[in-house]
Amino acid sequence: MRGLMCAWALACALTGCLLAGCHTHNPPTTPKTPAPNQTIEVPAGESPEMTAPKPTGLLADPEDIDLTMADEYGGLYTFWYDDEVFSAYYEPGCWKVYDSYRITNPDDITIICQALLDEHEVLRVDGKSPRTAKDMAYEWQQHNLAYHYAPADSSLRERAASVDLDSGGADKDWSELFGEE
Repeated sequence: MRGLMCAWALACALTGCLLAGCHTHNPPTTPKTPAPNQTIEVPAGESPEMTAPKPTGLLADPEDIDLTMADEYGGLYTFWYDDEVFSAYYEPGCWKVYDSYRITNPDDITIICQALLDEHEVLRVDGKSPRTAKDMAYEWQQHNLAYHYAPADSSLRERAASVDLDSGGADKDWSELFGEE
């Protein structure tokens, strides 16, 4: 019952915040693909590469995090982000990133997810389709949202602090991930 009340309180807080305009959704900065018969005009003196959107984070490539196996069993990994070491644990079908709430940049989260997938694939619920860095990053951001708005002393905040990227979290928003407490 306490978990249901916590989820309800979080939903109310998020709804109030969204209505007040204190939280806005920023869509990913991926370039739009033109229609087959549409042309893109590039200003004189610039190449298309110069006008393409640039990542907004600290990372440019999955190799930037220096993902490294930290134990002889192949489950514990470390990686670097913003001059800090983070831990991640892999078990078949799931990556768990500890203290993931401390990484909030969507572009960097996507790059980190790609680095994890390059090391070990995670499948969707169907057991055949691979998860993508983009959909794993969405799950991570939902954890961050729940962490940010949950009361400081709640079990929800504790559960949201570290993201577990498995088949069950694909395409779920924060209320679906945490609403069943």
